[in-house]
Amino acid sequence: MKSISPQDIRLGEHILTQLYGHACGEVGSILLNRGRLPFANLLRMSCLTGNSIRAALIVLIQQNCVLHSDTSLLTSQTGDSNPSSGGPEYFEAVPEEILTRVRFGQYINLAYQQFGIESKLIVACLLDNGKLRVGQLVTMVCEQYHSQRQQLDESEDELRHSPLKMPQIVKSNVYNLLAERYIKPSHPKHSINPTDLALAYEKQLIAELPGVPNPKDIKAVKEKVMDRMATDEDEGFQEMCSFGQKQRALNSAQNDRNVQSKRQKTQEVSLTDDMYIRVNYARFNMKIRNSIFEQECFRSYNLEAGLIMRAMLILAEGKQKDGSDLVSDPISAQAIVMKLGQQSSIVKTCFPARAANGQFNLKLKNTGDLVAEMLSVMAKQDDLATSTSSVYVAGSLGKGLAQLNPLSVVSEKKNNVLGGGSGSGGMREFKIEYAKYSLELRKALVSRIIREKYGIEAARVVRILMHKGRLDEKHLAKFAMMTLKDSRELCLKLSAGKIIELQEVPKTNDRQPSRTFYLFFIDFQKLILNLTMMIRKSQTNLIIRIDHELKQRKNLVCKVNRTDVIADQEGLLTVWERADLKKLKTLIQVLEVAKLRLERDLFILNDLPWLQ
Repeated sequence: MKSISPQDIRLGEHILTQLYGHACGEVGSILLNRGRLPFANLLRMSCLTGNSIRAALIVLIQQNCVLHSDTSLLTSQTGDSNPSSGGPEYFEAVPEEILTRVRFGQYINLAYQQFGIESKLIVACLLDNGKLRVGQLVTMVCEQYHSQRQQLDESEDELRHSPLKMPQIVKSNVYNLLAERYIKPSHPKHSINPTDLALAYEKQLIAELPGVPNPKDIKAVKEKVMDRMATDEDEGFQEMCSFGQKQRALNSAQNDRNVQSKRQKTQEVSLTDDMYIRVNYARFNMKIRNSIFEQECFRSYNLEAGLIMRAMLILAEGKQKDGSDLVSDPISAQAIVMKLGQQSSIVKTCFPARAANGQFNLKLKNTGDLVAEMLSVMAKQDDLATSTSSVYVAGSLGKGLAQLNPLSVVSEKKNNVLGGGSGSGGMREFKIEYAKYSLELRKALVSRIIREKYGIEAARVVRILMHKGRLDEKHLAKFAMMTLKDSRELCLKLSAGKIIELQEVPKTNDRQPSRTFYLFFIDFQKLILNLTMMIRKSQTNLIIRIDHELKQRKNLVCKVNRTDVIADQEGLLTVWERADLKKLKTLIQVLEVAKLRLERDLFILNDLPWLQ
């Protein structure tokens, strides 16, 4: 099991207890603290009965929070009548799946913004139930839709569908989410531990070998197992992509026949009701990553650069499995212009009509040239710090020099076929440097956290050490423009806080302090780990505080959620209750905003790709 921090375990225990009850919370706590365990050990370590533990394990496996080691369904196909008789079945918690539940609200909001109320209900239902058959999902979403329609005004635009058409509309939205890879098919092997699955494949291959296998045969078998695991992963991704290919083929066929009615579209959608599906977290994480990149680009440059970055991110995410890609595929400036559509005219607003030196005329430039020039600036083709004749409007890019300077976002790749001349800007290609940009975001976030906790001088020292590497206290004081006494005290304070490290370099073999260099440096990986634990602790405290505040006012919350009180709050709530409700809403809103900010910081520190 991957090692996790005590703060992650604490948050995981709280999440499981709040969402699935005390039995699931206790079983999950044992698995998180103890690791991989069989059922007998769970029964001995827990105060629950055997039936309660079995029910809790079923719930956690259904919710994708626990993996098991039973591979009998896979190995029985090869002729082994009782493949799992060699030992007990083991269970293991998945910390990443448990902690991802903090982002479920963001996933539902993204589905609503992208596709509408029906897709929002689909994603919310899948997140609540883990995995479902398509038929069950359609039934549950229709029931939720009708219940919300009865509570709200039936004249709402989002709740205008009739009950007879609703199943077809929900099924069409399910197919659309499958085509866009926001949900994916779920198979029994997805609930099996990958290590046990690899061992089962290895056992099958060794059983097929004649005689006693030698080390060379075992090495070849392990290579085949690795290839098979990679093939299974590729097949799963191709299965997700096949829905999008079928939808594009269906749309093209309908365009050829000039068929635009939504009824005929839903009739041609073929989905089996027995297929299990679940939410694809990686796809939603890619959208969160793209929104962070777009916001930082807009904050460092301007609105036009943010729009261009959004178009590039949308074009690049089509062929990506998850957010671990270091570099995107090449994207041409003309493709970006086509993706911008009507917003492409906004790009011209950040350029002057004519440059002072007469070398630039906006009327002679098409949109592709302007987009290519902006991307060239972002690819460090134009040094904004030294250039005095930039064609940009004065002050439009000044923010990028004072704040985060994401000039390593894209790298330019010139087309070898067409070069130079007017209009050739649209033929140039660019790549998004996910890893380099993520590194810059991490450094900026680390600097901000250190500045808030230790002061601006500490942030200056940390930036110098990240840029220069190992330095002694004299050189560090010189670079930081501080006295030697202040620099020494600050370095000791940062060292006690596990921000910087101290390395001893002796001049002689006796290692006497008087003949030893003491160099300060930053172990960036260790610093990220320490900051992650600190932020996770704050996030856990916020979540527990929110639950505590709601429990303290449980009677008021239950009364407010009644249907008669929702219809007439002014008449059924007293003045004191309305005042308490207003205070509670304000407090919960403040805590939720702080929790979202911490989750964004954790996403930047942990989930963005690392530069290798």
